Amino acid sequence: MRIILFFITICLAACAVSKDEMKNSSYEPRPSRNEAVEKAKNYFTKVLKNPDSINLKCSHDVKRGWVRDVYDVPQFGYLILCNINSKNKFGVYTGNIVYAVLFSGANIYTVNLTKDYNHMITPWDYYGFSE
Repeated sequence: MRIILFFITICLAACAVSKDEMKNSSYEPRPSRNEAVEKAKNYFTKVLKNPDSINLKCSHDVKRGWVRDVYDVPQFGYLILCNINSKNKFGVYTGNIVYAVLFSGANIYTVNLTKDYNHMITPWDYYGFSE
């Protein structure tokens, strides 16, 4: 049991992003909320099965932040959280799925925060705000 707890502690510590990393990262100019929502909508229109059915609701603020997948290096930029509800390939709405959407220059990174990560790692280990 102690070995498992030790392993989980090490994994969580490895997921942390230091204040120095956030502070020393370069950031492009901040997009307005409308620009960020439009970019997010364009992105999801390209990747979802039924783009005509997208219901997109995003947070009010665009803030400096970071995202990463489980073992990836964090990507820094401007972050907005979005709820997306769209139809799947069967024509049924999926329900609200929360994504962290990060804009870093011309790149867009997304992390699905609704996934079940087996309760070992919380979604907070995959994104964060720098401000």
